[in-house]
Amino acid sequence: MNRTHIIILLLLLSSIAYPKANSDTPSFHLLTVKDGLTHNSGLCILQDKKGFLWIGTQNGLCRYDGYSIKKYINIPEDSSSISGNYINSIYEDSRSVIWIGTNQGGINKYDPITDTFKSYRADANDTSSIGEGSIYSINEDRFNNLWIAVNPSGLYLFDRVSEKFHHIQTDPNSITGLKGDRAYCLYKDSDSILWAGTSGGINKLSITERRNVANQNDNLLSKYDIKFQNWNSDKHNKNSLVNNIIAGIYEEKTNDRKTMWIGTQYGLSRMTILPEGTASFKNYNILSEYPKAIGSNLIWAITEDSNGNLLVGTKSEGLFKYDRVNDNFTKYYDPLLEPMNNNYTVRCFYNDKSGNLWIGTEDIGVLKLYSKRRNFSAYINNPKNPNSLSDNNVTAIFEDSKKNLWVGTKYGGLNKLSFKNRQLGYFERFTADQDDENSILHNTIKAICEDDKGNIWIGSWNIAGGLSKYIPADNKFIHYQNIPDDPNSLGENQVRSLSTDEFGNLWIGFSEAGMDKFDIANNLFTHYLPNPNTANSLSNKTITTVYSDQQGSVWISTFSGGFNKFDIKSESFKQFQFNKKNKFSISSNRVWTSFKDSFERLWVGTDNGLDYFERGNERFIHFNKSNGLMNNAVYGIIEDNSRKIWLSLKNGLCKIEFEDELNIKPKNARFINFDANDHSSITEFYNGSCLKSFTGELFFGGVNGLLYFDPDEIELSDHAPNVAITSLKIFEAEAELDTQIVYKKNIDLPSSNNFFSIEFAALDYMSPEKNQYAYKLEGLHSNWVYCCSRRFVSFNHLDPGSYKFKVKASNGDGVWNEAGTSLLINIIPPFWLTTWFRILSSIIFITLGVLLLRSLFTKKYKQRLRELATKQKIQNERERISRELHDSIGSNLTSIITGLEISKKYFDKGDRLNLSENISSLECHTRNTIEELRQTIWSLHEDVKNFGDLNEKIRELLLHKIKLGDNLNVKYKFKGDESFSISSVDALNIFRIFQEAVNNAVKYSECSEIKLSGKLENNSFILKISDNGKGFDVQAAASCVDKFGLKNMEQRADQIDAVLKIESEIGLGTIITVTKSF
Repeated sequence: MNRTHIIILLLLLSSIAYPKANSDTPSFHLLTVKDGLTHNSGLCILQDKKGFLWIGTQNGLCRYDGYSIKKYINIPEDSSSISGNYINSIYEDSRSVIWIGTNQGGINKYDPITDTFKSYRADANDTSSIGEGSIYSINEDRFNNLWIAVNPSGLYLFDRVSEKFHHIQTDPNSITGLKGDRAYCLYKDSDSILWAGTSGGINKLSITERRNVANQNDNLLSKYDIKFQNWNSDKHNKNSLVNNIIAGIYEEKTNDRKTMWIGTQYGLSRMTILPEGTASFKNYNILSEYPKAIGSNLIWAITEDSNGNLLVGTKSEGLFKYDRVNDNFTKYYDPLLEPMNNNYTVRCFYNDKSGNLWIGTEDIGVLKLYSKRRNFSAYINNPKNPNSLSDNNVTAIFEDSKKNLWVGTKYGGLNKLSFKNRQLGYFERFTADQDDENSILHNTIKAICEDDKGNIWIGSWNIAGGLSKYIPADNKFIHYQNIPDDPNSLGENQVRSLSTDEFGNLWIGFSEAGMDKFDIANNLFTHYLPNPNTANSLSNKTITTVYSDQQGSVWISTFSGGFNKFDIKSESFKQFQFNKKNKFSISSNRVWTSFKDSFERLWVGTDNGLDYFERGNERFIHFNKSNGLMNNAVYGIIEDNSRKIWLSLKNGLCKIEFEDELNIKPKNARFINFDANDHSSITEFYNGSCLKSFTGELFFGGVNGLLYFDPDEIELSDHAPNVAITSLKIFEAEAELDTQIVYKKNIDLPSSNNFFSIEFAALDYMSPEKNQYAYKLEGLHSNWVYCCSRRFVSFNHLDPGSYKFKVKASNGDGVWNEAGTSLLINIIPPFWLTTWFRILSSIIFITLGVLLLRSLFTKKYKQRLRELATKQKIQNERERISRELHDSIGSNLTSIITGLEISKKYFDKGDRLNLSENISSLECHTRNTIEELRQTIWSLHEDVKNFGDLNEKIRELLLHKIKLGDNLNVKYKFKGDESFSISSVDALNIFRIFQEAVNNAVKYSECSEIKLSGKLENNSFILKISDNGKGFDVQAAASCVDKFGLKNMEQRADQIDAVLKIESEIGLGTIITVTKSF
């Protein structure tokens, strides 16, 4: 066979094999009106210094943060809105001012603080205004002067001080003059030289400052010498531009010689700058190689991606890549765009800080192309190719000692891929055939391993399956199945996992029959089943994986019984199960897999995250979604050649890197997640279906084929994204602010608005959904709160005071911007909690306190005076009582003694009549004496009495008087609180006044009725005594001998600071009133 035949055969085999999904074709993400764009176009794109992405469309301007789009459209009645909706150009100058060029609407300067625009429009009556037409491009020269390209008006220079526009006149007759009346594009190269594309070719600006200019402020043009070097198209010279209508300019970064690529109306030119300042050209008609092309050769956009590939955007034919080796262009295709046949018009390119290439189109939206290499590949089934993978559901993978790759599938049986056929993807299939005893038992394969003899063991996951041994030397299978009556047969036919140990045993995990040990040499099965009566048995009958660590232990993962360690020598189990009371217990009782890495560390994959098992103290350290995992279902664990851990998850892959391999903690881990955006086969995976090949490649089996890649060829982004606070909502409504929240440094919130939420965004557009966040409210949190991909937080009922909200973020590859951003939040207290109110309240409180203390002191002082006065009164009362005892009682006793002596004489004489009268008189004197003694003793019995005691004595006195007086009507009423306290001095004096008044009424008034009332209210007591007797002249009685005891009553009233009032008229009775305040 000659060389030609070999090449043809290899090409045929390559075309037949269809081994893998194309890993070289870029993967696009499309941004459209469905995502919030105002129009399915992107005429210009910019990432500002904050990190926001600005997109100019045919129907407005859009600001994108990776999640949502803010729209700016012209509002005719609002002069601060953008002046036009057709956005041709956008530029951020050296002063961080964003300029927006419109179609027939002039140029706009954006104020980010107020979120408004200042527009500069064409004015036919003002020569210093911008020219009429479309603002196609804006840029700065090396002196940071602003230049504007306008079609059809030409090139303009803007004076920022005077806000005037200077029209650069064309001069076709001057070697250094500008050529072309219409200006289309501006480009500043690596030497800060400005290039202008016009209708007259390409113009290179030379600008120098003039010296000794008299007044440079009058005219910006007078400050500089401005010259142009022009290159244009010459149909007689092949070494010239392909066309004079210049639509795009780009300087190639990867070329040693200064090379400019020029896009024109009719093709592409490569311009090589020669040392002497001249240039050579090579022209390209890109579409000439595509006879079915429907577009034109109009080239709007040229750029290089982050890998150095030169890309060209065409009208109606999409994107082309330059092949530097063959010096030609090939078209970029993407399945995403197949419905549109990849025919779209490219208007602009933009490389952002994350390494994404943004492609603005006229008709389908904005394309995002991530340029970092994600060299994932996949073997997939091709129904038309019998040598492709038999089924896309890859449930088991194993590499044998001869470097053959064995692949078990869910529906397609077993596949063998030899090392020499890996590049071609040429598989040998083994499928079940009931008529062939030498075929596999069943097409559902879940486990594969190799023994020390080189035999391949295959476990079938079906009730009709079982265990098979494939002997490569004989190319035959030996089968083992469950025989119900044979204890030395396979435990059951549904095999889920296989593993060999260092003793030559095969360990088998089943769906419903626990675990078997198969002694291969002696052909003996030993069965291990759960025993609920002992903790030393297997914990669950459903095994997900068995793993022999080649150190005397088998680790068993179960579906609902946790994790088990089996000691081969002692044949004992140790169970590890979830315990919510023990934070170091295993994360879940549903365990999918386990793996021992090169550091001898044991990792366990559960339904609730990844666990690292510390063997020394038998503790589990947890890693889950809150730490950065894409999700918590860990199906596979493997280690690459760099000793990094890789996980297959329910819907993606994760790579874990530790800052310190000796300190395995979540805070020291970096999680890098991959999903279907990185490769279409990165979706859902099967547990245990993973391996590292001897080549260092990693393989993962899932529902979309067999994924494989070299970890060293997976480029990661090192971009630490800017973080922006994008929204502040109060009670779910957007806060009305005078400055955009993005630019706010601090904010005041009244305590009544103390329920608010803050939204934030990491301005990294590689995979925004993978960006991770952490926040901290200083004054409330002492540590960072990691919230995964959630990018908002709510606060309520914060105490008044100052708080500092801080947020940091990582990109999708786990690179954190630790500085983040912050916002000072002042919760303004209600007026009663403000400092001024507290000071005023303190002053008032102190003043009131002083007044109260003064009042208390005064009251205490007066009380002390009253106490002293009371003591004096008591002393006086004692003296008075002593006098009364001496005068009244003593007199009575003297009279009684005298009466007794007289009575004795009458008795001796036998004068019975006088004796009887005298004894009656003695009896009266004795009773009076006893009553006066009782009253005196009562007044001295207690220091403090109450009105109940006083009323009782008054009633006793009245009862006595009623008995003495014939036909005397006496009434007494009391109104008030009888428990109210009264001193004994006050009580005795009030009683004596009452007694004196009643005695006078009974003895002298000749009354038939006495009315008495006592009234206690408002700390005052009023005693009133009235009779209907004959009355007397009060004034006359006051001036004569104290017949009625008036002086005595006045003295007693004065002693207790009471007011005594006597009212009486002859023939009208008497009223005596005593008023005492307490």
